[in-house]
Amino acid sequence: MRFSLKLYHKRQPFIHYLFLAFLFLLPLLVLGQQEKRAITTAVPFLNIKTDARSTGMGSLGVASSPDIYAQFWNTAKYTFAEGENAIAVSYLPYARRVSNNLFMAGLSYYEQRNERSAWGTSLKYFSLGEIELNQFQGGQIVELGVERPNEFAVDFSYNLKLNNDFSMGVTSRFFRSDIGFRNGTSKATLNSLAFDISAYYEKDFG
Repeated sequence: MRFSLKLYHKRQPFIHYLFLAFLFLLPLLVLGQQEKRAITTAVPFLNIKTDARSTGMGSLGVASSPDIYAQFWNTAKYTFAEGENAIAVSYLPYARRVSNNLFMAGLSYYEQRNERSAWGTSLKYFSLGEIELNQFQGGQIVELGVERPNEFAVDFSYNLKLNNDFSMGVTSRFFRSDIGFRNGTSKATLNSLAFDISAYYEKDFG
């Protein structure tokens, strides 16, 4: 019995290392078997960041201190912001190597009503520039006109500090996507509503 127990303890580290190696290689094996497919996420412009601070930090806006751009990351931060109100205007040239007239514009504002509550709002507008539509008919190119696809979103949030360290917020958002091309006399557009619930905890351990 003693011999078998000692043998088990000697082999146990090797089994642990083998198990860890398997866990490390398993995602690589799964990804290698998956087919590459196009991204089909709806309204992806909502994920585009417009503030230079979080973009320069590798899109770590959730972990940053409260500022005017919390409307995009976590609206519950507004109750911990240092200023009573602030406004920000942003402009982001987008995909310059593809086209010179693609851009994202944004407007954000927040205001603290008192020591416990704050509200905020923002507007995002994404322009895909001008697209000339042509069609080859009867051996010649026929001009079908110019399309100006765009998307925009507007949202409003209300945030409440529940205690000195914790706050929560709710956000309602309306967005419109108008990037479909005209087909005859009709043109497909997307209008939708979305709602978010956020929470923020801040504690000084110093």
